[in-house]
Amino acid sequence: MVPLIEGFDKLLHGGDYNADQWWAQHPEVITEDFQLMPLAGCNAFSIGIFAWSSLEPQEGVYDFRWLDDIMDRLAQGGHKALLATPGAGKPNWLAAKYPEVRRVLPNGEREPQAKRANHCPSSPIFRQKLAAISEALAQRYANHPALGLWHIDNEIGGEAPDCHCDLCYTNFRKWLKDKYQNLATLNQKWWSMFWSHTYGDWDEIHPNDAANEGLQLDWKRFTTEQRLKGMRSQIAAVRQFSDKPTTTNLMGAHQPLDYRRLAEEVDIVSNDSYPEWNGQPDQWKTAAWLSFCGDLMRSLSKGKPWLQMEAAPSPTNWQPYHRVKRPGVHRREMFQAIAHGAEGTLYFHWRKSRGGGEKFHGAVVDHDSGSHTRVFQDVATWGDDLKKLTPLIGSRTPVQVAMVYDWEVRWASGITCGPGGSVGSPEHTFIAEQDQGHWAAVLRYYRALWRNSVSTDVICLNDDLSQYKVLILPHTFMISEDQAAAIERFAAKGGTVLGTAMSGLVDETMLVHRGGFPGAGLHRLFGLVAEEVDTLRPEDSQHLTFASDNPLGLSESVQAGPYCHLMRPHPGGDAEVIASYGEQFYADSAALTRRQHGQGAAWWLACDCDEDGTEAIISALLNEQQIPRVIPKPSTGIHATERIAEDGTRYLCIANHLDTPAVCDLPSGDFVDLLGNNETTHSERLHLQGNGIHILYNVS
Repeated sequence: MVPLIEGFDKLLHGGDYNADQWWAQHPEVITEDFQLMPLAGCNAFSIGIFAWSSLEPQEGVYDFRWLDDIMDRLAQGGHKALLATPGAGKPNWLAAKYPEVRRVLPNGEREPQAKRANHCPSSPIFRQKLAAISEALAQRYANHPALGLWHIDNEIGGEAPDCHCDLCYTNFRKWLKDKYQNLATLNQKWWSMFWSHTYGDWDEIHPNDAANEGLQLDWKRFTTEQRLKGMRSQIAAVRQFSDKPTTTNLMGAHQPLDYRRLAEEVDIVSNDSYPEWNGQPDQWKTAAWLSFCGDLMRSLSKGKPWLQMEAAPSPTNWQPYHRVKRPGVHRREMFQAIAHGAEGTLYFHWRKSRGGGEKFHGAVVDHDSGSHTRVFQDVATWGDDLKKLTPLIGSRTPVQVAMVYDWEVRWASGITCGPGGSVGSPEHTFIAEQDQGHWAAVLRYYRALWRNSVSTDVICLNDDLSQYKVLILPHTFMISEDQAAAIERFAAKGGTVLGTAMSGLVDETMLVHRGGFPGAGLHRLFGLVAEEVDTLRPEDSQHLTFASDNPLGLSESVQAGPYCHLMRPHPGGDAEVIASYGEQFYADSAALTRRQHGQGAAWWLACDCDEDGTEAIISALLNEQQIPRVIPKPSTGIHATERIAEDGTRYLCIANHLDTPAVCDLPSGDFVDLLGNNETTHSERLHLQGNGIHILYNVS
């Protein structure tokens, strides 16, 4: 057992506690909070995230009285603090005295002091002042018994992490010089001759130039690098005095920053999660998206436990509908995080603010206070559940299947003009059905795996592939030559690769691969070359028909589109045709193929398929590769994962994501439910209530 906080052998439960808003004027609220915390089963609290002005009301003048009191009370209650460096909310005195800390918009306008997470990441003054308050916090509380973790910043970068001031532009050009060394190389890599955009001086490079896709991609990479520098500065500040673990809260698959880079800097990966449960029959897709985020966090953690830093026990204030969570939904949502490798579930926030933009955002304690509310009782029930789940601490998820989700590929897919890009989809849309780029394909293939209850790692092609048996490339638009070579080695050593439409079209600088798609030599691996790509309209029709006696055992036709590659065999290629197109002028041409390569195999699916068709193909491929399901005969709406403890105990985490009762088959053996009454079940079937959850372990 290796808990997230050393010596604190508990699954974490609590939330963001903005005590600085209440301490001076309403001390009775603080007293009430510490009476309510144990009633809710809470034991960990994020402190000081937006408290910079309370900690440093004037430049260089610190006031730690309220924080001293809160830290002491936490220690007395046996709770732990996730103490934050307060960079997410800069104080008014800082913005007024040093205008350079305020971000500049793409139109050149410098923002006023407004909102949050909108400082200039290049500002030396901002970095210096934030390091100073972070050092002061670390020096004061390094040895405090309440200190559990360092919470570095908060949702780094926010919705728009880039700044367009002269400092950032100067740093961008320096970054480009370090990367490309000279303009001749940069012009070649960016293909700047297009539209006569060849650069003759570094100062000519402007990030708002939408004509150059290579430039746009590098600007996004640079933006991540800028935020990384700020993050490293805060970590270095606290490390001078404290060796407690660091964490920062990511936001799932949030598009603007490459979270893989941020995750490498911290000891513990954390996530914020706000699904929108619509109560409709397709809400299983939201459940699948939430599971995807959990698997992504576990993968960013390299299999180690992660922490759900934020969730809402009741409605959020910013979603289209202020919809309260129906009975059982909150408990099931928290369960999903644990089922996918988390070892703590915290909320934003503990108590609703009295004023400001989050006074109606869901919280454990509402404006009428007390423990009598339905939401508080839901949280308390889950707190009781977590106490039963301590055997999960330190357990791991066995995984044989990996799927690529890469922030840089998503950026490239969204930047490109033409096939492969996004189609009118706002980046913040979770499900993004109208988005036909990398992100939508990732969700579609993940949902197919989710419906099969197959544990999946979410990786990029720079990760180690050797531990997996199956690798899926959903619309992996951008693939470098080194990554292509890694895919080839994976297959040669016995792995099975499924390449899909719109994969391997460009290299890491957005230049199209020469010699055919998929490029960088992958057309030789798959034995095929794409000559054209057809983008079907909704009213167009295209289907796949499967060859008789195909190794997948499929016979029903599958709906195809919108993207359909028209393929031809690579010279000397020996790919076996598994399915062909059924309509249009390219009827009977190859759509799904398999080619043996070394000890493994390379499958190529030349088109998109609808939801059910994708699931059918993935399910059949998993069968062909003998990939076990966590539960036999999984069905839509019922999902299961597993966690295995050091002693070999296998925990089955099963949830019904439907509002109506359901039944699922169990593996053979006798099981005890950690969330039950320690009674052994001998049944081969499990009956689940609507939104029901179970964690079973085998006792036979």
